[in-house]
Amino acid sequence: MHTNSTNIVVAAIAAVAITVVVIAGCGGGAAGPTNVGSVTGYILDVVSDDGIGNMVVTIGGQQGTSDAGLSGFFTVSSIPPGDHDVFVTPTPLFTPIGGSPVAEVPVTANATYYMGTILVIDPQYDEDELPPL
Repeated sequence: MHTNSTNIVVAAIAAVAITVVVIAGCGGGAAGPTNVGSVTGYILDVVSDDGIGNMVVTIGGQQGTSDAGLSGFFTVSSIPPGDHDVFVTPTPLFTPIGGSPVAEVPVTANATYYMGTILVIDPQYDEDELPPL
């Protein structure tokens, strides 16, 4: 009888140990993907040359929003490596010059690509009537 009790206790301890090992191996606490890149830039109003905030930029399925301050700076992170189109979501106040996508950018793992400036315009202006950029 003592042998059966010992076997049951040993089996229970083994089952708990196996469960702990399996749960620990499920990736809990991983820091996230490391072979992704990011893109930065600015969104500016072509008429006033002011930075425009709250514009959504999408690259490689990832989104970022330009800051609400006067700079119009944005960062889009966690983008898989490769060449990606850059999309800017139009708002009632601003739309990207030439439509969207506005550019194609190369994304490299573990690096940040600075793409420069994206120009937007207030829809009240006719893009064709502006002076050359």
